[in-house]
Amino acid sequence: MGDEVDLFKFPTPKWHDKDLDRYIGTGVCVIQKDPDTGFVNSGSYRVAIHDKTTCCVFMEPDRDGDVIRRKHWSRGEKCPVVVSVGQEPILTMLSGTVYQCDYGTSEFDVAGYLHKAPYPVVRGRVTGLPMPATAEIVIEGFIPSPEERLEPEGPFGEWTGYYGHGRRPETVIEVAAIYHRDDPILFGLPPTRHIRAYKGMTSVDLGTKARLEKAGIPGIQGVVTLALPGFKAVSIKQMYEGHVEDVIRVLEPGGDQNRGNRLWVIVDDDIDNFNTEEVHWAMATRFVPEHGVTIIPGTAVWQLDPRIPPGESSDPSQNGRVAYSAHNMVINACLPYPWKDQFPMVNMNSRELRAATEQKWKSLFEGTAPL
Repeated sequence: MGDEVDLFKFPTPKWHDKDLDRYIGTGVCVIQKDPDTGFVNSGSYRVAIHDKTTCCVFMEPDRDGDVIRRKHWSRGEKCPVVVSVGQEPILTMLSGTVYQCDYGTSEFDVAGYLHKAPYPVVRGRVTGLPMPATAEIVIEGFIPSPEERLEPEGPFGEWTGYYGHGRRPETVIEVAAIYHRDDPILFGLPPTRHIRAYKGMTSVDLGTKARLEKAGIPGIQGVVTLALPGFKAVSIKQMYEGHVEDVIRVLEPGGDQNRGNRLWVIVDDDIDNFNTEEVHWAMATRFVPEHGVTIIPGTAVWQLDPRIPPGESSDPSQNGRVAYSAHNMVINACLPYPWKDQFPMVNMNSRELRAATEQKWKSLFEGTAPL
C-alpha cells in the first residue's frame, strides 16, 4: 500500500507486436458495486500499466462496468474497483463472454451456485469490495471520471483479430493497494486472430439460444459463433412453415445492437453448425438469394469495430459514445419447408452404417477421428 505500490514489480509482457502498453489485465475480473442496489459485477475489460501507481482501463459503453462507474461519477465520486489478475476458470468465464449474466445478477452468485457453496472472497482493505480468494494478483483502487483524468492507452491486439484503435485518451485506475500470493502467477489471456481449426467454449452462444427459447421458438438446436466478432450459425429443427421467419423476428433488431455488423446463417439440424465447411455447403446448396436474405438495419456504439471510418471513433468523455450504422444480414440456408421431404437426399451414409463399419473394422480406425 501507499509508497510501496509498484505495478512494475510484475514481469508484465507486451502480448502483441504493436501493443504500446504492457497489459497486466487480459483475462481479468474487474469488480465493481452498483451504489444504488449493492449489486456486485465482475466483468472482463483490458487493463494496461500506465505508471507505477496507475492503470488504464478500457470499457465499452453501456457494459455493466461502464453503467456502474457512471453512477458513481454522477454522484461526484470516484468509482471503487478491484482487478483480479488470475483466478479460477469458472469466474474468468463468467466475467468474460462464455457465460453472460444479466445486469443485477452477480457473477459471484452464479459461481457460488456452480460450486454449490458460497463463493470464497476476501474484502479489500480500501474499498471493501470482494476479491476472489483464489486470485494470484489483485489491484485495488478508484476510477476517476473522464473530466478528472484521462491517460493515453492503446493500441492493443483485440479479440476481433485487429488492433482495436490507435493511441487515445482512456479512463484510469488510481491504485491504492496491490495484493498477491508468494511467487504469483501472472495470468494472461491475450486475444489472437480468431481463425482456427477448433472451436472453443466461447463459440457457443448460449445467450442468443436462450433469447430464442424465451420467445417461445421451438426446435432451437444451438447457436455457434463461427468467426468473431459476428458470423453466427443458428441450427433449428424445422417444425412448421414460417419457423425460419419466426427466428429472424426474434433476432431483430440484429441481436446485440451495441456491437457492430452481424452475419447470421440459419441452417437445419442435419448441419453441424460447429463445422464451417458444412455451414458453407448449406449456404451453397439451400440458400436462394432472391428471397433468402433479410437485412436488418440498426446502429452500434462499440469502439472495436474495424469498420469505423478513420476519425469517427469516440472517446469515454462522451456519455454513450457515438452511434454509427451497423446493419445485420440473415441468410436462410434451410430446406424449403413446404417440400423439404421431397428435397434431394444427402448422399451420406447413415450414422448407423458408419457406427457398424467402425465397429467391424475397429483396428483400422485406431487413432483416427470418428467418421
